Amino acid sequence: MDETTVSLPGWRIIREIGAGSFGNVYEVEKTDAFSDGIRSAMKVISIPQSSRELSELRNEGYDGKSLTTLFKSRVEDITAEFHLMNKLKGCSNIVSYEDHMIVQHEKDPGYDILIRMELLTSLPEYFQQQFERSAVGDAMMQRVGIDMCNALELCARHHIIHRDIKPQNIFISENGDYKLGDFGIARTSDHTMRATKIGTYGYMAPEVYWGKPYNASVDLYSLGLVLYWMLNERRGPFLPLLPDVPTAEDVSEALERRMNGEPLPAPKYGSEELKRIVLKACAFDPKDRYQSPGEMKLDLMQTAVRAAGYTSDAEAEDPLLQYELTIDVFGRRRPEPVRQEPPREEPKLVKREPPREEPKLVKREPPREEKPASPAKAEKPAEKPPVKREPPREEPKLVKREPSHTEEKPASPAKAEKPAEKPSVKKPAEPKKETGAGDLWYRPNGF
Repeated sequence: MDETTVSLPGWRIIREIGAGSFGNVYEVEKTDAFSDGIRSAMKVISIPQSSRELSELRNEGYDGKSLTTLFKSRVEDITAEFHLMNKLKGCSNIVSYEDHMIVQHEKDPGYDILIRMELLTSLPEYFQQQFERSAVGDAMMQRVGIDMCNALELCARHHIIHRDIKPQNIFISENGDYKLGDFGIARTSDHTMRATKIGTYGYMAPEVYWGKPYNASVDLYSLGLVLYWMLNERRGPFLPLLPDVPTAEDVSEALERRMNGEPLPAPKYGSEELKRIVLKACAFDPKDRYQSPGEMKLDLMQTAVRAAGYTSDAEAEDPLLQYELTIDVFGRRRPEPVRQEPPREEPKLVKREPPREEPKLVKREPPREEKPASPAKAEKPAEKPPVKREPPREEPKLVKREPSHTEEKPASPAKAEKPAEKPSVKKPAEPKKETGAGDLWYRPNGF
């Protein structure tokens, strides 16, 4: 309770970062040899908060059994919010929930709830380190407002009302992103823990303070008071400015004036447009406020791009000209804004001819001098393809017969032997040949 003696398994406590009305925050480090100094933030919520609170409850008539029931119901309410925090994981503008553990006390019916989150720097601590008492520029104020609207848009999708937006619950990462933390814990603690609202009255909407019905616009009211705090030397409405130090009476009087609906004075610093946005978010009547985080974010973004030189509403509403292109915060280099050019006339369609193929360069060899070929080696003319022809027939030779000196007597017709007849041969058709008058051929029998 009063002193933390437990930690998450595998983690060791390095130092205490801060303390609140219902818990302390510690910096923890991974203990295994392969983690290379991985660190996180661990928030410890003790139920009851101290041994003094336990004694007061016992004096009021709570016995051991009733105390156990009371403390167990508080733990169940808080752990139910872990499911909501788990749904919001992955958003760059919401503190990342990593793990939790519930440890029951050995000597009393109380509990310790250990919640591990990413290690960040709170907004007041960052301002104290970077700005001290100097004024915060418009660019940073716009950046905080837009990042918080992004977080509240995600809350609206899950029907979550934070109800405890204040500078101590806004954090900044090493990359310069602003993140909303303590989701659900503070809201649940409002119903279960004493003195939980101490320190949060300065950012509470009037309808919440008076116990009237309310909706998600109470978060926009609280965000407006955070932006007012940034532009007013980190002082709320109706409080004396530096170098004066507000007293308890000053704080009580300022709260009473605001809760009774007295119009808020404009903050000390900031452009007229930013002052208008802040005062609209902090309107006493919920109907006069922004009705959604998206509406407030759009107004902040349009103010940012107009401050960078874009004057028309069309340019300010262009999503390509968001504040990331025009605001240089935390020394991070951002691309220069690109102004929109007037629409260009569409070029006329021109029929293009296909590209001509360039002739390939061929290396030509010089002509060779031809030597006259010898008659034997003269080149023969190119032969024509052979044509199938019939083999020429040999013409019979003309034989001159000389008369025989010995006259043979002719044989008698009866005894004369007939010469043997040769078999007839079918001759192929002879090609017609023109014959002259003097061309006479002698053909023997059988041809």
